[in-house]
Amino acid sequence: MSPRLRAWAAIAVLAVSVERPAAESREQTASAAPMQFEVASVRRNVSGDADGSIGPQPNGRFVISNVPLRFILQVSYELPAFRVVGGPDWIDAERYDIQGKAAGVATNAELYAMMRALLGERFKLKTHTDTRPVAGFALVRARQDGRLGPQLSPHPEPCPAQSAQADADRGGLSRCGRMSGSDRVIRMSARPMTDLAMLLSRRLARPVVDRTGLTGLFDVRLEWTEDARSSAPLTQAPAGDGVSVFTALQEQLGLKLQSERVATEFMVIDHVERPTDD
Repeated sequence: MSPRLRAWAAIAVLAVSVERPAAESREQTASAAPMQFEVASVRRNVSGDADGSIGPQPNGRFVISNVPLRFILQVSYELPAFRVVGGPDWIDAERYDIQGKAAGVATNAELYAMMRALLGERFKLKTHTDTRPVAGFALVRARQDGRLGPQLSPHPEPCPAQSAQADADRGGLSRCGRMSGSDRVIRMSARPMTDLAMLLSRRLARPVVDRTGLTGLFDVRLEWTEDARSSAPLTQAPAGDGVSVFTALQEQLGLKLQSERVATEFMVIDHVERPTDD
């Protein structure tokens, strides 16, 4: 997967996580009639290009360009890649262009729900969930005295309310309660530690559970230089002169990751078919 495509995934999944937690989104979607795009098109992309893009767009649109189906599932179901398992080889090898247009204005959560409905209709997707213990990490305090690092600080509560228009102007992300980042950066404003564990899980491609004991809302700025996934083995020493995510957590936040078996929910692909282009 190209770096640019990985970056698009981080942005797309992050945006919907801020708007509404994934589990809540899927539960509400399952309890109501599935939302659907008014107009949608699906085509296989045979350009051979390495880069792709995916995510909601203004005016009630969801646009996917040159992206493998497994990656589309990861973003549409708001899951890190390691939690989407099964399926034939072609869902990793073949790339697709998908465009969906809602009947009117739609929130990001609604657009993601429409994309999930489209995947079921056009790709005949059927899945189930399976929980199993896997190698992961617990996020804990690194210092015996419990002191936090210089780039982790409690946020004054309560979080000030933001007007609907102000949130819309920022794409649904208010300054209070915002998360942003890239492959080697995590920034949070007025978010709980469980959100930091979730973002670390996406970077490490392993489950991370919050065991810091820190309650309330926090401001975080975490930066490292080495690929977090290359640091995922149990050695926590950086490969060269770079800064690993393990080192950055201890020096910048006063936290650390310790190995632990974590009960993790996976989405298992039971059935999927190639769609007919339109």
